[in-house]
Parts: sequence; C-alpha cells; structure tokens
Amino acid sequence: MSNKEIAPAPRLFVVGATIATLISIAAWLLAPIEARFISSLTDNPTLVGVTYAVGAVAYSVLALFLGRLADRVGREKMIIMGLVVGVIYPILYASAINVFTYMGIELLWALAAVGTGPILYAFLQDLIHEHPNRGHLMSLMWGAMSLSGAVGHLTGGFVASSFGLTGPYYVVSGIFFLILLGSLPVFLKSARQAPCVQRTEQEDHGLDTSSVWFGMRYVFTKPALVYYFIVNSAVAICYRVKLLVWPLIVVLFIEDPAVMGIIFAGTGVTAFFVLMFSGKFVDRYGPYPGVTLAFVAFFMGGFLMAFTGSYWWFGVGAALFAVGEAFWGSAQSLLLIDNVASQHRAEVLGVDMIFDSSFTTAGMLGAGALMAVWSAQEVWLVLMLVLLVAYILATIYKMLRIPQSLQRP
Repeated sequence: MSNKEIAPAPRLFVVGATIATLISIAAWLLAPIEARFISSLTDNPTLVGVTYAVGAVAYSVLALFLGRLADRVGREKMIIMGLVVGVIYPILYASAINVFTYMGIELLWALAAVGTGPILYAFLQDLIHEHPNRGHLMSLMWGAMSLSGAVGHLTGGFVASSFGLTGPYYVVSGIFFLILLGSLPVFLKSARQAPCVQRTEQEDHGLDTSSVWFGMRYVFTKPALVYYFIVNSAVAICYRVKLLVWPLIVVLFIEDPAVMGIIFAGTGVTAFFVLMFSGKFVDRYGPYPGVTLAFVAFFMGGFLMAFTGSYWWFGVGAALFAVGEAFWGSAQSLLLIDNVASQHRAEVLGVDMIFDSSFTTAGMLGAGALMAVWSAQEVWLVLMLVLLVAYILATIYKMLRIPQSLQRP
C-alpha cells in the first residue's frame, strides 16, 4: 500500500483516539462515588456487590454478540449506538428509585460500554493496521487515557462534593452528548466510505463463522494469539487484584490514605511517560521484545513490593510495575493489530474483553480467599509467581510454535 493510501488513516485515528480519551474521562467520573450512590439505594451491602456483578455479566455477553454484529453491519453504527445510550443511561442511573432499578439499567451501561470500548478499539486498530507507526499511535492513545482517568477521578469527586452524588451522573451524560454531537458526522461519513471486507477461507481458518463460539475458537487457531492469551491472562489477574492488595500492603507501613493515592497517581504518570516511547520500541523491534521488557519490569517491581518493609520502596516497586504495564500495553496492541483479520476484529476484541473480565473476577475471588490465611504481601508474592509461570510457559510456547521469522517486525 502506498504512503498516499495510508496517509489519511492517522487523521481519522486522531479523532477516534480523542473520542476514546473523552469517554475515559466520563467512565472514571463515577468511580469515586458510584458505590456510595448504590449503597444509598439499599441497606444490604451484598446487593451492592451483586449490582456490579450484573453489569460485568451483561458486559461479557454483549461484548461477544455486539462484536459479531459490528463486524457484519459496520462498527461505526455500533459506536454511534453506544454514544446514544451513553447519553441516556447516566440520567436513568441518577433517577433510580431502588437498587433493583439500578441493576436493570446496568444492561444499558453494558450496551454503551461495548459500543465505546472493544468496538471502538477495533475501529481504531483497523484504521492503522498497515501504518508503520501503529504501535506508537496506540501507545499515545493509552497514554492520554491514563491521564484522563486521573482527570475523571478528580472531576467526579469535586462535582459530587459540590452538587451531590447524582451530579457526576449528569456530567457523564453531558460528556457523551457533546461527543455524540461532535463525532456523529465523522462516523456517518466513515460508514459511507468503508469498503466491503471480503471473507476468505484462509482468514477464517476453516471455522464456522456462523457459530457464536467462532471468536473464541479463532483465538486458539493462531499461535501468536495463543501466546497473547497465556500472557494476558496472568497480567489481567494482577491488573485488577492490585487495586485490592496494594492499599492493604501500604497500610502496614503507614496509615495515611493519601500515600496510597500518591502511589496510584505516580503509576499513572509513570505509565504516561513510558508510553511515549514504548510504542516506538515495539514498532522497531516487534512485540515480543516488548513483552520481555514488560515482564522484566513486572518482576523487578512486583517482587520488590512483595518483600519491602517500607512504603517508599513499595512506591518505587509500583512505578517499576507501571513501566511493565506500559510496555505490555504497547506490545499487546501490536499483537492484536497484526494477528487478527479485519473482518473479525470487533468480535475477537469482544472475546478478549470476556477473557479479561473472567480472569480478573477469578483473581479477585482467589486473592480474597487467600487473604483469609495469608498477608497481603504474601498474596501479592503468589501473584508474582503466577506471572512468572505464565511468562515461562508463553516463552516455551513461542519457541516451539512461532518461527523466528514471524517474531520480527
């Protein structure tokens, strides 16, 4: 493909990445107050957990079916659907009269989250799948989203403090409305110009594309995606469990909650700066060296946090772990862009989200059970050992199944 043919793609990618970043702000606005708002609707704390579980299940189911649908009817249409629903569901949340009403609205949240999550990412990946700097472009987007998360947290807390717990919900609706207003012409134009993607037996790997399980089977037909699955499963567990375990470790050293806030903020800033060059690294050397660097940083930071007796050194370990997450994010993007056929991208990314959700849920349940008998640091050490085993298994698999010629960019 000539430079002239691929040149327009980054411009549309910038628009889409900006939309993703604004959506990230909206998504994190509710994080500081949602649990408190749900608790105001019920005296039963168990129902608060059930509400989150209902959302997670709905998201997983819809990620599979809407991903398949988007690959067939057009991703732009599903993104627009997600933005429209994104305007509506926060207002309904704020108007919920009881916790069961809130649970029912979780279905609408899941619709919006899938349309503006995996389907939007599939749309963006397709825009740059042949661009020489695709890893760098995705990393820039992840970096912007890491900062937007901090903005969302701060904004949500401030709005709730000034206007009450329902205030952030209306702000989220307003953000989605502005995004929809500004992006609707862009997505409609893109939908009209989108070429028809021809399916081939080779790209389908002889699988029945009409099967609802096609996406999951597709992942395990390609060695690079199997490698990704092994590594990503362990990373997904750690990514979620750290929100549970890290604060419990820090409180052993110092009881000031501001310290944990500073540590989490520091990891976000660290990841932002690393993402500025980690994408360039994987573009030049390929995703597999990027994975190696990610896991070196994971192990250095993770084991330091597991054995340290100081919150200062814990913070250093957390920063190193954030370096690993940044390199993993860049390598992950390239593995998915280069190894998923365009006509199945939304469906496969939906499946990837299901895997992530399943493993993070299992990780949280497992960590909670282990903490009944072990300390938080010991539980984190177990997770680091799981991460080590996954990396060893993935490396062995790569040596056996992925030729050296396919490991280079």
